[in-house]
Amino acid sequence: MFAAYCIMILGKMIGKEFTGIHPDRVKKVMISTNISGEKLSNSDFKIKYSLKEGIKDWYRDCDGKLA
Repeated sequence: MFAAYCIMILGKMIGKEFTGIHPDRVKKVMISTNISGEKLSNSDFKIKYSLKEGIKDWYRDCDGKLA
């Protein structure tokens, strides 16, 4: 992450923007977002909506457009 800060500062100094390299993006890549289905099913987490309801809601949020 230190390297990302250095690249960002160097870019500002020379007037060039490295849009793909930002400390926040590097930090996000470093944190795992894997979810274990087994751990989730063994936890106290209660699912509010079925898969079908969730997909319908997502489709409405996208104004009925898939692309």
